[in-house]
Amino acid sequence: MTRSQIDIAIFGGTFDPVHTGHLAMAAAVSERLDVDICFVPLNSAPHKGCLGATASERLAMLEIALADEPRCYVDDLEVMRGDVSYTIDTVTTLRAKLGSEARMYFVLGEDAYSGLTQWRLWQNILSQVHLVVCPRRPKVEVPPALLALEADFKVESVERLKAAPSGSIFFLDQQQIEVSSTEIRRKLLDDDDVSRLLKPEVLAFIKARKLYANAQ
Repeated sequence: MTRSQIDIAIFGGTFDPVHTGHLAMAAAVSERLDVDICFVPLNSAPHKGCLGATASERLAMLEIALADEPRCYVDDLEVMRGDVSYTIDTVTTLRAKLGSEARMYFVLGEDAYSGLTQWRLWQNILSQVHLVVCPRRPKVEVPPALLALEADFKVESVERLKAAPSGSIFFLDQQQIEVSSTEIRRKLLDDDDVSRLLKPEVLAFIKARKLYANAQ
């Protein structure tokens, strides 16, 4: 594969823990855009408090969850870098690695997208990647700065999206994702059933490590 042929979607997050909603979102993006999905777990997130699992545990859960997902893989660049993870640093690093002609897509849910203007150097992100926004429930209000961004950069078709290596915003048409890691941690704390929300192997890892026993 030459660099000009590279098509890759980057899925960043804490994945604390990785759940079926994450996997469904990745599958929808992979199928719609015909791309591989690169999961990049954050070492620590600037807009979140203390995480329930360590970086190495979250990385291990991702590797377990993706073991039978041929179009998905994990990149540990943020975990290995250490310190706080910023999206602009991640996509800039991957852009330098993959080259200027690679088509790169950054996957995020509507809830995360609505807070984009609070991200570090958010105005520069589209210079490195396309944004692929997945619907979430409940719906959230989009600030005026993002509406202005959409007016200039939103595209309606995959063909338009793939016409350039970066610079567009595309909203994925898929079933809304209703599960969250926060909900799962709360259920685990209360000893509620989470078997439909996690892969069995991931749940077994959590139980073996006694993770989230003191979750908030």
